[in-house]
Amino acid sequence: LLLSDEVFGDLVGMLPQEMLLRWVNYQLIGVAKDNSNGPQNLGQVDAGHTLLNILKKVAPDTVDLHPGLLADLKEAKNRLAEEAVAKRLSASCASRCVGYQLLTEDVLLEEQLDMVGAFLAQLMTVRPTLPLSAASALQEHIATISSAVQEAAHMESSGVQGL
Repeated sequence: LLLSDEVFGDLVGMLPQEMLLRWVNYQLIGVAKDNSNGPQNLGQVDAGHTLLNILKKVAPDTVDLHPGLLADLKEAKNRLAEEAVAKRLSASCASRCVGYQLLTEDVLLEEQLDMVGAFLAQLMTVRPTLPLSAASALQEHIATISSAVQEAAHMESSGVQGL
C-alpha cells in the first residue's frame, strides 16, 4: 500500500480512511493510488458494481455461490436493473466474507456510505489479498505451508489411486 517514495513509517502514520482507500484502489486497479482511474475518496465507492468488483477479486469463492444472481446480472435490461442485482449479489457475498454482517441489501439501497466503509475496513482485515514482497519475513512461512499442502495433496491422491 506504500507509494514508491514512502517508507513503512508513512503507512503507520496514515489515517485509516487513507489506508482503506489505497486498499480499495489496489483491489480495483492494481495500484494503491491513481489520480485518474480509482476513487479519490470512499464516497466514490458506489454500492453496486464497484463493491461487486472488489468482492470478485477478494472473495471470488463467495461470488461463485450465487449462479442465479450472476445470471440475473447478465440478463439485466438496463443500468438500473443491473445496479439493483449487483447490490443484491454484493450483500449476499458480503454475508459470507466477514464475521459480523454490516453490509445488507438495505444498507446498499439506502447508500449508507459509513456502513459500506465499515464493511470495506472489515473485509480488508479479514481478506487483505495483498501480495508479499520478496523480502518479507512471511515468505518462508508461506513456502513451508504451501509445501506441506502440496505434499498432503500428493499423498492423498496417491492413496486414493492405491485403493
